Amino acid sequence: MKTTRSLLTAIILTQALSAQSLDPSGTWKFGAFELGYNVSSGPSVDWASSDIQFDNITISPNQTFTLPDSTSGKWFFSNDLFYAVGSDVQPINMSENLDTLSFADNEVNPQTGGTFERVNVQIGVRLPDTNFTSNDVAGTWNILRQTDITFQNNPGPSSGYNAVIHARDTLQLNSNGTFTLFENETTDPGGTDPAFSGTWSIVNNAILLAAGGETLEIPNLSSGLDTYLDFRTETFNNGSFTNFDRKIEVAVKQPDLLNASDVIGSWGVTIFTTEVDDDTPAFEQDFLGASYEMGILTINSGGSGTYTLLETSDPLNTSGGLFTWQINGKQLLITDNNNETFTFYPSAQKDFAVATYIDENTGGSAEFYEYITLTRLPNAPGFAAAQPRFNSLDELCIQTDPGFYYQLQRSLDLVSWSNIEAPILGDGTEKCVTDTTPPTDKAFYRWAIVAPPLP
Repeated sequence: MKTTRSLLTAIILTQALSAQSLDPSGTWKFGAFELGYNVSSGPSVDWASSDIQFDNITISPNQTFTLPDSTSGKWFFSNDLFYAVGSDVQPINMSENLDTLSFADNEVNPQTGGTFERVNVQIGVRLPDTNFTSNDVAGTWNILRQTDITFQNNPGPSSGYNAVIHARDTLQLNSNGTFTLFENETTDPGGTDPAFSGTWSIVNNAILLAAGGETLEIPNLSSGLDTYLDFRTETFNNGSFTNFDRKIEVAVKQPDLLNASDVIGSWGVTIFTTEVDDDTPAFEQDFLGASYEMGILTINSGGSGTYTLLETSDPLNTSGGLFTWQINGKQLLITDNNNETFTFYPSAQKDFAVATYIDENTGGSAEFYEYITLTRLPNAPGFAAAQPRFNSLDELCIQTDPGFYYQLQRSLDLVSWSNIEAPILGDGTEKCVTDTTPPTDKAFYRWAIVAPPLP
């Protein structure tokens, strides 16, 4: 029995090693949106800063990556997530076609008089390594945008938070070289922007829209040619103050058809939440904070599914549980156990989707503006680690690395896996876990590196 288990475990680790043949190498464009705020000793939160950043990240096939400052790190897949290992360990939702990704995190620093915290969401696309033509991108694009507006008085150092706005646009790229761009919906109290039309072309692997003597460039397309990013800051100075509009804009090319079979499976979820009190005059919203969460959405056949929360910066967040879903034309509708429905717009490859949602919190002062991405996860189940050692029949040990959480898992059929005990934090030493309820026949075991457990 002991010998059989050892051999079966070795087989699983060999299969896990083969899963590392997934190759996301290339040049990636990462767009990051960040909100910073001060938390005083009481419940109040004061907006402090916001920022937009674009970075080129090089991912190499030898499981290393290089940042713009020339620092480098290692990467691997485990439990269907992509992990980047640099100064810390970052789990990332990467699509099964290896051309889009998303994740979020936070940073807390003690400051005099309170705590300063940054929360950010990052979305990335692998850039095309060959030229593409107009025929490759012609079609209907759904654009989902979040704009956070802040201000600075002129002159003087006084600054503050004005508003957060959600909007959804449609960009129709016609095969005859014409386009139409129109806004479907917006929370901007100023109303919907007018539609406009013009001509479009492809120049240097970017889409150029020309209308009214002006040209709008749309760069940063994914190698799958069905997602693009535009993170930017726009400034408006009227003399007495300057507005800074920081925008997240992600567009997905609409699929020709969306069926239930296209969405059944495992999806990584990234949610970036801005909390405000908008029961105030236009552009005078009170900033109440920001948070993020990451989780796994398992979409089952028959219109049901489960959501598992992996990590969050909100200590009060207990989201998770059951949900229902349906296909509505070319959109995916998900209704959670609070009877809230989210409309997701999938990409043409059907491995990435984006949604915005506002929880109005009827009767309360807080409104939650959520920017959400769904990423269909690749099949990369196990971690290719050092060969485990058996201290006894049912105890498995593994040499760990500092900062990683290791989870022992067991299967009877190589399809369904269950966790054995809780995840253990690596510290550079060997760690052991005992299967206290082993099956009487045979079992397959594997180690996986997992996201940190919730507090």
